[in-house]
Amino acid sequence: LDRPIVPDFCKLFPPDGPSCIAYIPQIFYNSTSQECEEFIYGGCGGNNNRFDSKKKCMETCSPQPSGPKHEVKVTQL
Repeated sequence: LDRPIVPDFCKLFPPDGPSCIAYIPQIFYNSTSQECEEFIYGGCGGNNNRFDSKKKCMETCSPQPSGPKHEVKVTQL
């Protein structure tokens, strides 16, 4: 049985309300919806669930199978 491997920090949510005075659009992985979503980062505090792009967010936090990958050849009959 393959189970997804997702770093623990991907389950964290951004802090409520702004911390500090910066206004930096960032992306976080929402483990409930399993989507990367935008939020405004205030510039201090926070956690590792903060990315500059949706691509990096999905590469890091989107569930990946833990088992070995097997190549499957398909032969047309």
